[in-house]
Formats: sequence, C-alpha cells, structure tokens
Amino acid sequence: MQRLTIYREIDNRYEEANTLSNIGNAYLDLGQPQQAIEFHEKHLHIAREIGDYKGEGQALGNLGTCYAQLGEPKKAIEFYKQNANIASEIGDRHGEGGALGNIGIAYRQLGEPQSAIEFFEKHLAIAREIDDLPGEGCALGNLGNAHAQLGNHRLAVNFHTQSLAIARQIGNRHGESIILGNLGNAYGRLGDLQQAIEFYEKRLNIACEIDDIIGKAETNYNMALILQNNRPSDALNFANEALQLYTHIGNASSVAQTQVLIKKIKGY
Repeated sequence: MQRLTIYREIDNRYEEANTLSNIGNAYLDLGQPQQAIEFHEKHLHIAREIGDYKGEGQALGNLGTCYAQLGEPKKAIEFYKQNANIASEIGDRHGEGGALGNIGIAYRQLGEPQSAIEFFEKHLAIAREIDDLPGEGCALGNLGNAHAQLGNHRLAVNFHTQSLAIARQIGNRHGESIILGNLGNAYGRLGDLQQAIEFYEKRLNIACEIDDIIGKAETNYNMALILQNNRPSDALNFANEALQLYTHIGNASSVAQTQVLIKKIKGY
C-alpha cells in the first residue's frame, strides 16, 4: 500500500495501475475475490484512461478469475472473452491462449464440457504453435478433465498421459502430482482398480515429498473410496487420514464428505 501511495503522489499512473493489479492478485491468492475485484476494477479504469491496452486485457482476465472464484462462471466468461480479444488484437499469443483456456475452465464450471473442449483445443493449438510447453501441458490436462466429465474416460487417459509427460519434462512436480491423481480417477471409473491404486500411490508419494496437504488429503480420500468394498480396513485408515488433513486445513465441505464415507465404510 505504501508503494501505491508513492506512485499516486508522483502521478505515475502506469505503476499505480500495476501496483493495484498486484494487490488484487494477492487478495485472489488469499481466496478473497470480492476484495480483489475492487483493485482489478481500479486497474482496468486506469489502463483504459492511459491507453494501456495490454494492461486492460490483464485486468479483464483477472476480473474473470475473480468471478470464477466467486462461482459466477457466466460473468467470468464475459471478462475472459474480452481478455482473449485484446490479446489477439495486440498479437499476444501466449495471453490469448491462456484466456481461451480460462474460458474453457469456466464452461466446465457451468457443466458444459463440450463447449469447454472447443476452447481447450484452441489453447492447445496456440501453445504448440508458440512452443509453450507449460501451456500445452495445461491444455492437454484440461481436455482430459473435460472428456472425463463427458464420461469419455479412455480419451481422458490419453490426454492426461500426454500432459504427464510434459509435466515431467519441465519438472513441474505439483502438476505431475495432480495429473497422476486424474489418471487414478480415470482408471477407477474404467473399473481398473489396480491401475487406479498405482497412480494414487504415485501421487501420494509426490504430495508427501513436496508437502502438498491438499494433494495428500484428496489422494487419501480417493484411496478410501476405491478400496471401500474390497479392503474396508485399509479404506478406513485412508479415510481417517483424509479427515485429519481436511480438518487441519479447515475444508468444511470435504470434512463432511469424508465423514459420510467413513460411516458408509463402517456400515452405518
């Protein structure tokens, strides 16, 4: 905030806008999108006032992310589309690809995976065109999730496997962990429980290695889910571990969901 005051005092509108954006993003990282909106709207106003077209696009994209976090995907899509249009006009292919990917995620949030696939494919094409490996991996993973949402689990495995290879190539351990979990989910839905368990175990190993509490909680829960019928004793251990982790991070909805699973495993 002190930096913001200085830039206002010396009338440096460009740096004032950038600082507002940074504050907004900090609020987003804290899971406070309503507060973030105030700062990103101010950034947008200044960017338009000073003719900073790229900054305008960034502010629009950040506002889209705020509304996505607030559970308003339709509003998010409006902002992301404006972001994508500006990125396209100024030749920012990386920004355009990211915005298209965000539109796809918002359509998934709306329960429209088929529409999402259209935008993920556009993101994938741009990422490959500009040799953006992280973007390519992200687009492939999003395509896997969208096809899983449609029930196309074989296709989901194909996309997640490609995404996994890229995550390993670029050393993205957190991303690798998430993809392994997605592969576990896909094989579980295909009825291949052994393959699912193998991927969950690999995810759990990485989650422990990088101290990813959410990853550990989700994987323990998924292991409990998949083992509940054949190995109820092991399933109960995993469920109890998931419950402890979800309680630790204060995820009330996941705590309740895990408690229901524990009662189911215990038979009451």
